[in-house]
Amino acid sequence: MAIEPATMISEDQLISLFTMVNQQAHRSSGGGTYDATYQSILSSFDRFGKNTLPANHEVAGFTFITRPKLNLSTTSLRQDRIMAVLDNADPVSLLFAIRCYLDTEYAKRSDISRLAMTCPFFNEASPFIIPLTNNLISVAGWPDPVLEPETTDGGFFSEDMTIVKGSDRLNRTYEVTLTFRDIQGGFIIFLLYFWLRFIELVVRGDTVAYPQDISARRVCYTCSIYRFVLDPSRQYITKWSKATGCWPRTIPIGNFFNFGERENFLHSAMQYSIPFTVNKVEIMDPIIFRDFNTIVKRFSGYNDTSIRTLSVVPTDPNHNFIGLPYIDIYQGLNQLLWLANPSDIQDPYTEALSEFRRQFT
Repeated sequence: MAIEPATMISEDQLISLFTMVNQQAHRSSGGGTYDATYQSILSSFDRFGKNTLPANHEVAGFTFITRPKLNLSTTSLRQDRIMAVLDNADPVSLLFAIRCYLDTEYAKRSDISRLAMTCPFFNEASPFIIPLTNNLISVAGWPDPVLEPETTDGGFFSEDMTIVKGSDRLNRTYEVTLTFRDIQGGFIIFLLYFWLRFIELVVRGDTVAYPQDISARRVCYTCSIYRFVLDPSRQYITKWSKATGCWPRTIPIGNFFNFGERENFLHSAMQYSIPFTVNKVEIMDPIIFRDFNTIVKRFSGYNDTSIRTLSVVPTDPNHNFIGLPYIDIYQGLNQLLWLANPSDIQDPYTEALSEFRRQFT
């Protein structure tokens, strides 16, 4: 008996067949339309509880802490024996890096800016305290918006009604706790200690803020804390918030002098929690992105035109520790970009290794 030759199926027909089989299998299992699951969950009732969408997955993202403007000029530092330790203009000194991070006015002085640019422990183009961002391991106490209720007096049958009386709109004073992992040498704890020490001195009148801050009635020792939650690709901001008027309330430096039985290494020196007083919190306000970009451009020296000459740093481990953060607010995706000069992105070691390989192969 002769076997009839099989009918040839084109590639388009095969793709169409697979699509129909996939759609039918998805529908018959209660999942609805295969390529419209998101739309179905948001607009149609799931009568059989077959929600196939994955749970929301986000990563902790980044926390950026802006630099304060403490008056760490020589005259100010020499009002206190402890603060006088920072009276150092050696660009390869860690104390000089702390001084520049805590005093934005000092770091941009004409006679200091060149030294700041050559300091290997300090980034003069960044408005943020980079060591705090890199060594932050947890944040706790970020406030939630709360509506204040008011309940009416009871009627003849004890009936009442509760309505909204108002909201503080996150304008109260809050306390946010930041936990840091310190590095060898205690750079983080000393930076925070000098910050706290200056606040003690300036509120007592032992030293003073810069004249322009006194004239403008600005609180010079505060900072802002930006919190960005990212999607799993670590490229797009899904939730954002900003805390304004923040300052460290205390540091657990006394724990360094305590130890327990058979405790050779001090665990308290490895990581510690710092409570920050916060005077204003904004959540999901689009103006936060503009504030963030404005301060980045102000410190880096770029404007809306010149910043377009920078290149986007690739998202891979080979380009870690390169670039300044910047938010793309025009595409509508809130993408967190890392920008750098094209020359900074090039990897000289890869080119050198490739040349070495060509010579010996």
